[in-house]
Amino acid sequence: MIRFGILGWSLKWCGQLRRRRQLYYGHTTGFDISPKAVQVVTEAALLGGVMAQGIGESLRILSDGAGQFNVLIHALCWVHAERVLRRLQGNTKQQRQNLAEMQHLLWQYYRQLQQ
Repeated sequence: MIRFGILGWSLKWCGQLRRRRQLYYGHTTGFDISPKAVQVVTEAALLGGVMAQGIGESLRILSDGAGQFNVLIHALCWVHAERVLRRLQGNTKQQRQNLAEMQHLLWQYYRQLQQ
């Protein structure tokens, strides 16, 4: 059960993190690890905090399909899926027409969403 809602929880956690940031980063500099490794560990700790609140079961990650986002329940952004359509080359005239039509419909739908 989510007690605060994701926004309230995030704001509460960020406030606590700000107060403890100096202590946290001071502690991480005690290890011989790169800034990127500190970032990864920090993100993992934040995600662990979210999951400890019971939010992780319903959390979805929406991305362009890059491997670093392949965590939890991962969804590919449908606009990025259009890139796959662009790479496809139909073998027949009908297949090429079908691909062009799908691209047109996808972008038409996208423009409608923006209105």
